[in-house]
Amino acid sequence: MMNKRYSITIDLAGVPLKLCLDSEESLRFFAPYKAADGVRPFAKVSVPDEAWAYIRRRGFVEDELSEAGLITAYASDALLETGMCLIHAVAVRKGDGAWLIAAPSGVGKSTQVRYLDMLFPGEFSVICGDRPVLQLVGDDKVLVHPSPWNGKEGWKGADSARLDGVICLKRGEENIVEPMKKTEAVIPVFEALIHSGSTAEQVRQLAAFEDELLRRTTVWRMINLGVPYSTDLLYNTLFVQEDRK
Repeated sequence: MMNKRYSITIDLAGVPLKLCLDSEESLRFFAPYKAADGVRPFAKVSVPDEAWAYIRRRGFVEDELSEAGLITAYASDALLETGMCLIHAVAVRKGDGAWLIAAPSGVGKSTQVRYLDMLFPGEFSVICGDRPVLQLVGDDKVLVHPSPWNGKEGWKGADSARLDGVICLKRGEENIVEPMKKTEAVIPVFEALIHSGSTAEQVRQLAAFEDELLRRTTVWRMINLGVPYSTDLLYNTLFVQEDRK
């Protein structure tokens, strides 16, 4: 970390993290989240040499895009100490609540958000397009906050909100939206939580965070044959029920 030439302290849901960077170009991703001058950082975060070596072996380019993406794992590690974690999901807001659509890249998270906006204009807004911050609050609440990682679309703008549910998106041969048992949700949710897996203690912290997250929220399985039919089913299963309460 001592060899990093550039740094910026950002505010993630009230936690100041000092990002220590190799590339000056990386600073532009984080400038909108710059903490106030003089704020003392909670932790320093950088991409370690072994992570750069890993992406070189996989044939990826070492540039500001790689650095901005890789550093999320180490920022999330630091956030775990405060009861927070980053998650690979799109966070949308409906009313006072937030919903996460979680899936690996390319499965259709962004497509679902586009169709929600097209079919139900004005009802949804995006908190964060890729890697929002989850925060455990009190004994039973989870808050969803924006972060600098807004995805290739750059979706952002909605305020933080309480988490009302997680939607685990998959491709399949039919359109299904149904609640998942906690035991069924453990693996897909754990895979969505962002971490470096650097130490056994860090993995234990992440598992404890997930256990508490699953205790506090409902997880839904969404098998997606195709839009707009799957999006319409999602809306009528989750949000029409919510509106009737």
